[in-house]
Parts: sequence; structure tokens; C-alpha cells
Amino acid sequence: MNLMKKLVLFDFDGVLINSEMFYLDFWSKNLSIHNIFFSEKDLIGKNNIQFLNQFDFTAVQIENLIFEKQKAETNFFKNAIMDDSLKLLIKLLSKHLTIAIVSNNSQSNITNFLVNNDCFNFFNQIVSNDSGLKPKPNPEMYLKAILLHQIKKEETLIIEDSPIGFESAKKASIDFVEFNFMNLDISINKIYRKLNINK
Repeated sequence: MNLMKKLVLFDFDGVLINSEMFYLDFWSKNLSIHNIFFSEKDLIGKNNIQFLNQFDFTAVQIENLIFEKQKAETNFFKNAIMDDSLKLLIKLLSKHLTIAIVSNNSQSNITNFLVNNDCFNFFNQIVSNDSGLKPKPNPEMYLKAILLHQIKKEETLIIEDSPIGFESAKKASIDFVEFNFMNLDISINKIYRKLNINK
């Protein structure tokens, strides 16, 4: 165990859950109605407002689209299953370190997913999009997380998968691991090696 690290902050989407295809499918269906087409690059790492502000929607249209997405999300996150190797990682880390989630997603979506997978109690904290803090790439949520735990930056490790997450970690001056769900085993092993943990 690397005693230099005391706190591990997990991003949620693309790290603890492979949710990108859900979002891509939802937005593709709902924006094609408005003759709007986009690339995956336009979507990854952005919250609802950041994503929709790229297009010429009115405030009312944005509100309606977000409402429809929230309904679909509730069902998705209540039923999504966490990968077994990720669950093992979380259980192991929770025995030795403080672990938390810092995400542009909502508290309710994250909680639904964790409860469904019997993992809620492993995490000490969730800092989410509805916490009133500025979303990533602003570093505010990460800085708030370490402040709440009273743990130094150099004692913290961030697990991120997206460019805006990397930017947020860099702006916060906190060490981070680049996670790729498409190479899940490699990504998980990177975390073990970074923390000097034997499985």
C-alpha cells in the first residue's frame, strides 16, 4: 500500500459505470428530432447544460430535454450493474483508504447505482453536479472534496476518464490516473500499481 495516498476520488460516468452509450443513444434519438447531429466528442465529459448549450435551443427546450433525460436516467441507473472487478477494487480500497465520488452527474443517479450494486456504504462522500459547486473542468468540486476530508493534495489520487476531468484534476494540482473503460483491466491495474497494492 502506498502510504502517500490517503484519499481516492473517483469520477462516476466512464469510470464506475460505462454509461456513455446510454447518453449517446438518448441524445441521438432526442436531438435528431430537431435535425441536430453530433459526435461523441461533443458529449463526453459534459453535464446537461454544457452539452445542450452547444446548440441553438431555447431555455424552455433545454428544460424539457433535461426533464426527459432525467426520467430515462432514473430507470437506467437503478438497474445498471457494476463490473465485478471494479466492485472488488472499491471494496479493497475502502478497507485502507478514504474513497469518494466527484462527478458532474446527480446525487440521485449516483446513489441509485451504488445502492443497486450494494456499494453505497463503501464511499465516504459524493460531491455531485447538484451540490451547488461549479462543474468540471472547474477544479472546485475536487478542491471541496479534499477540504471536507482535511486531506492534503499530495495525499490524494483522482481517477478520471475524460478530457474535462483531466483538466479539472490538473487545475486542482492533484495527481490523477487516466481511466479507459474500454480497457477496463488495464485501467484497474494502473490504479493498483499507482497505489502499490497487490490484489
